[in-house]
Amino acid sequence: MKKIPGLILAILLPFVLEAQWNRQYPPGQEYLFKRVFFINASLGWVTGNSGMIWKTADGGGHWEILNSGSTVNLSGLVFTDSMNGWVAGDMGTILQTTDGGVNWAPQEHATNFMLNSICFIDPVHGWAVGNTGTILRTTNGGQHWSSVACPPYANLNGVQFTTADSGWIAGYDGGAFVLRSTDGGVSWNKTTIPLNNMTCLSFFNSRTGWVAGNGDARTMDGGLTWTTYAANWYYSMTDIHFSDQNTGWGVGDDWNSWQSAIFKTADGGQTWSTFSLGPAGYPTTEVTGISFPVMNTGYAAGGVQSILKTIDGGNSWSYIMQVGRTTLNGIVFTDTLHGFAAGDSGLLLETRNGGKEWIPRHAGDGSNLRDICFAGSSNGLIVGANGEVLMSADGGYTWNQQNSGTSNTLNRVFFASGEVGYIAGDHGLVIKTASHGTGWSIPQPTGTLHRLNDIFFTGISAGCAVGDSGTILTTSDGGDNWVKRSASVQTDLNGVCFVNQNTGWAVGDDGLILKTADGGATWTQQATGTGQLLSRVWFKDDQHGWTVGTYGIILYTTDGGAHWKQQSSGTTKWLRAISFAGAGDSWIAGDEALILNSPDGGITTGSWEPGSSGDGQGHLCIFPNPADRVVSLSIKVKEQKFLTLRVYNVSGQEMFVCHPVQRVGDEFRQEVNVNSWPQGVYLCTLQTEDKSFSGRIIVIHQVQSVRP
Repeated sequence: MKKIPGLILAILLPFVLEAQWNRQYPPGQEYLFKRVFFINASLGWVTGNSGMIWKTADGGGHWEILNSGSTVNLSGLVFTDSMNGWVAGDMGTILQTTDGGVNWAPQEHATNFMLNSICFIDPVHGWAVGNTGTILRTTNGGQHWSSVACPPYANLNGVQFTTADSGWIAGYDGGAFVLRSTDGGVSWNKTTIPLNNMTCLSFFNSRTGWVAGNGDARTMDGGLTWTTYAANWYYSMTDIHFSDQNTGWGVGDDWNSWQSAIFKTADGGQTWSTFSLGPAGYPTTEVTGISFPVMNTGYAAGGVQSILKTIDGGNSWSYIMQVGRTTLNGIVFTDTLHGFAAGDSGLLLETRNGGKEWIPRHAGDGSNLRDICFAGSSNGLIVGANGEVLMSADGGYTWNQQNSGTSNTLNRVFFASGEVGYIAGDHGLVIKTASHGTGWSIPQPTGTLHRLNDIFFTGISAGCAVGDSGTILTTSDGGDNWVKRSASVQTDLNGVCFVNQNTGWAVGDDGLILKTADGGATWTQQATGTGQLLSRVWFKDDQHGWTVGTYGIILYTTDGGAHWKQQSSGTTKWLRAISFAGAGDSWIAGDEALILNSPDGGITTGSWEPGSSGDGQGHLCIFPNPADRVVSLSIKVKEQKFLTLRVYNVSGQEMFVCHPVQRVGDEFRQEVNVNSWPQGVYLCTLQTEDKSFSGRIIVIHQVQSVRP
């Protein structure tokens, strides 16, 4: 290994002086969902960018992230049964599984062009199509793929066969067209369709089918003739599915209302009703794939890990996953590997590998979830709007509704012991459980109607609650009696934390931080230097503490709050919750499903990735970070022919070099295996023809959990 050049080291080292928080979630545009495929109402898969393949066996209640072994964008997806499936994507990638997605193996063929669609009618007969006129066919499950001649300037976007002989391809070569085969794809006949674009197709049987793009067309004679519906030209569809000659669904953009939408037809595609995904504005095609395994149950997927479900034939849809736009209100780790984040619209994120991967799921009745707390590794509680209380006794795998006895919004939950817990909510509400959360007391007499925003106990008996208009309450008898305290402020207080029965802090609007040294009886104000709303506060001892709030603010103290310093969060989003997983491993959650992580509360020195311009150019994405085994680096740089990547340790030794870095679409991408590297901070440089970008990688090797 060679030494890093002195000039580059001199350039990089000044960046290593800032406190560092790393975005762990949500993934960016490189993690969009593309296609969804269900073989019945419960069992299905979704594919997306960066090699993503997810699987559910319970209708979207739980999702498993599968290891595809690939980092390319995957656009094609098909399963012939619960075990045998194929995906296709960029650079001619075709992957096969014979065990339901546990393992994936690449299949060889002669093209490197992008594949947009793949179809199998049984485990042996398959076809794949893509850009530059690519048509592939196999008769042995993909062990061998043969190419079929097609004009090289055509982009082929969809393929479907209904028998081993009868098949169709939707394409565009400056005009929309359909290719028809009656000999298993050996030869094809072309029919031009008067549509502005052609992106997808669906055949109900060998005679009746539809194609769509900007508008749609139907055939009743196996593709010999087509009828177009001009009134639908303002619908831009990316995927369609028909269950019979009349009933079909599509996804895409509705240019009439300027909204992304899910479409439904009951008259064979002549007219479509729309389910708008709003808000109105420039359509962004939130969903790009649709699947109806049975008539009434369907799924639509797309965007940054968004999935919708219908159980009434598409008359109404609800999100079972919507990551990118959802606010996270609470985050907790039960150990260094296992963590949860709860948010609006019933969103619950779970990680089992220290935050490297977060699996979204849906919890409760879809109400906004306000907080989450665990007593040990098994017993957990989630609270939210409309008095919702969810309890888990199996480490968060299942969550069951509990009767809280109230319809008030519940804002915070705190376990004072393994069995005793407290909840604070609107209208001065405090309720208590002595049975892990299976039963709740009548509301305790707090003496206030102000909303209570946080609650904290230093034991079973001694606690403190804070809320709007400067409300501070303390109890020394487990909440049987609450005493009002005054800090001579009317500012809303949003968070409270104690390190012992005497010493605690409360934070609120307008940058307010209060400290008590007598169990909450009296409070003194501390200078913060900010006017931002502060949401939560956490102290790990009587000297070291953090608070987070609006516009990405993170404040940190090393002297009990006598002095507060601001750390760089790298975001302007509202940060709403903070949690510690171990001695220093710290986590922050906030708006738009944002999760930040630092191995030691943002103290670690490290370089911050260059900021992204408006078009996403020049933004170095390092994910995951910290990393344990493999880290992926990607960057969008305009008009560059090559890029060189080098990674150095802090002593200046070159650990990795790659030239040229692989270009995938409009991005340069490279994976780096750090499994054998010592823990620590590593500096990376990406050099183009005339520009240089720098970042840093944190390597942390996790210890295997003993939790079953």
